[in-house]
Amino acid sequence: MVFVSLSVNSYASRGWVGNDLKAKCDVALRAVSDPSAWDTNIALSSGQCAGYIAGVIEGTRVTSILDKAGKYPYCMPETTTPLQDISVVEKYLNDHPEQWDMPAGLLIDQAFLTAYPCSKGK
Repeated sequence: MVFVSLSVNSYASRGWVGNDLKAKCDVALRAVSDPSAWDTNIALSSGQCAGYIAGVIEGTRVTSILDKAGKYPYCMPETTTPLQDISVVEKYLNDHPEQWDMPAGLLIDQAFLTAYPCSKGK
């Protein structure tokens, strides 16, 4: 129980950076490729990875609605799955290890801006 408490306190004091997100998402993608390795820690890490990414996507969506311009910064398909979202973020993190000390939310937005740029008309 102490470990969980220390983890939560560490997160609360500084928020996640790319290293934190990459560690959780690496576990999630490994679990997909090897379902026999599934356990409680893998389930927790997978949920944290997917939930964090979904939270950033939703936060960006709400911010774009509240923004006077009303423009969404990236044009991701409405039919993406959580696994596809994790894969997009994981690819960006793998391509940019020099950014792993940056805030995780910023890196998630960068991943989607890179993967799903909007055309000039949107």
